Amino acid sequence: MKLKTTEFKGKDNVKLHIVVRADEIYVVRTGIETNFAKTFLLAVSQVQDFSKPLIIAAIAGKENVVFCNLYDAETKTRIRSEWNRDADWLGIIDSVQTKLQTSINSHIVSDEAILF
Repeated sequence: MKLKTTEFKGKDNVKLHIVVRADEIYVVRTGIETNFAKTFLLAVSQVQDFSKPLIIAAIAGKENVVFCNLYDAETKTRIRSEWNRDADWLGIIDSVQTKLQTSINSHIVSDEAILF
């Protein structure tokens, strides 16, 4: 995950880049203030083991709203999280990045593949 600042209509706009390794590398880009980004961050913060594959699903809401559901790819079980509009988003991002780095480092040592 990365945060990138871009300019849109003369204003700085922060985007969340979710980098996914699958059959190739994909980047899901979303505004940090969107419901998609927030529901993704809340769900991904519940993941303890990033060595297991995940499914990221975009779920349509009303009008032009999109939410994110995250699933354990092996069990097809949704990773549930409680909605908190006042969550510490940067803290969640830092925590997830720390877990990801720990997971990557453990697989580099053991030569196992890791999927996100």
